[in-house]
Amino acid sequence: MNTGMLQAIAGEFTTYQLIKSLGQGAFGRTYLAEDENGHEYAVKKLTFSSNSQSYAKAKELFEREVESLQKLNGYPHIPNFVEYIEENQQFYLVQQYINGKTLTKELESRGKFTIEDAIKILQCLLKVLIDIHENNIIHRDIKPDNIMIDHENNLFLIDFGAVKEIIPNQTKLQTPGTRIFTPGYAPLEQQYGYAEKNSDIYALGIIIIQLITGLEPENQNFDDWQNQIIISNDLKYILSILSKMIHKEHKYRYQSAQEIIDDLPTPSLQKNQPIIANNHVNLSQESGMDIIFFAMLLIMISIVIFNAAFLPGIKKKENQKHQSFLMHKVYL
Repeated sequence: MNTGMLQAIAGEFTTYQLIKSLGQGAFGRTYLAEDENGHEYAVKKLTFSSNSQSYAKAKELFEREVESLQKLNGYPHIPNFVEYIEENQQFYLVQQYINGKTLTKELESRGKFTIEDAIKILQCLLKVLIDIHENNIIHRDIKPDNIMIDHENNLFLIDFGAVKEIIPNQTKLQTPGTRIFTPGYAPLEQQYGYAEKNSDIYALGIIIIQLITGLEPENQNFDDWQNQIIISNDLKYILSILSKMIHKEHKYRYQSAQEIIDDLPTPSLQKNQPIIANNHVNLSQESGMDIIFFAMLLIMISIVIFNAAFLPGIKKKENQKHQSFLMHKVYL
């Protein structure tokens, strides 16, 4: 976005200074902004056409997103809500700025993720799903572009502009909701307008398969993605978990994120533990013990070789010296 356009928008928005555009979403553009103290924020400006019907719809979406973020404020791995502003018939949503990159960019730079790193990401995002689903919220647009990684390798789920709030005891006879989804990451029921909580689980399963295999969602038929994964026996459980997460029929899919966590035998992540491993070698306690064991084994083998090769000669020389000493003593 050019400087003139940014200045024009900033002129409409007096509370924060807009620094640069961070990206365009389905319902608005997000900017990096600063307040008068130099603190950085992410500011989302809703975009819509000028007719009254579009304005009313934009205001409804804005208020829905604000309400959801207020419910989720303070939860880990979700950007903190700061405030919302309606100014000159424009809507602005101010949130914590996550300084980092999207999971899409991380995948592009890596090519593929290790199974271990992918499982860590799965564990983290399952906990996020538990939080949002317990608040009767369906995200409806979980994809790599909406997952941020900060400079400490922590994950954040962003862009709640497509959220749908579940009304308790609602019936299946309701009119389908707004069809909001990203092709490839949305199951059939969501595409038809009937998003379920486990529609988010489907999207997360597709993402984890994408991280492990490098395959785009449209290329993830069962034979392809299963055959792309070379995996040790102790990690093969993840294949059945992922298969159930992305089942086409939502009634046969996992019904909650907690069910998946219960099926994961690996320990849960500790608070503030980095989600994605750094590129440098990180020795675990087990691998360190292995190194010590092999070093001791090598020393023992060296001692055996030394004894076999040199000890007989040394003993022979000592015997010869001893015999010479005895003969010398006899002559004396």
